[in-house]
Amino acid sequence: MEMLLVGLAGCTGMDVISILRKMRQSVTAYEVHVQGVRSEDQPMVFVEITVEHVVTGHNIQPEAVERAIESSEKRYCGAGAMLGKVAHLKHVYRIVEMEELLVPAD
Repeated sequence: MEMLLVGLAGCTGMDVISILRKMRQSVTAYEVHVQGVRSEDQPMVFVEITVEHVVTGHNIQPEAVERAIESSEKRYCGAGAMLGKVAHLKHVYRIVEMEELLVPAD
């Protein structure tokens, strides 16, 4: 069951980072965290799944992250489309701003 969540993370993660690069966002790190809640009754399927996108970089535009996630969710990620048929699928994001490293002049 955990592998389903790993597949979802990989599928949506590849979409989101690819779209952000095409949007020329200065992403220096990207993580995807996935949590699922399963039903108590057999076959104990996922009933709720939360995908957290953590985007680190310089001047990342929240609108770009939202559009990338929405595109993955509604258009590209087959794993999300399939799991969304049986579970409430929620995407959230967090942007971590990194200061640019200045290289000292010689």
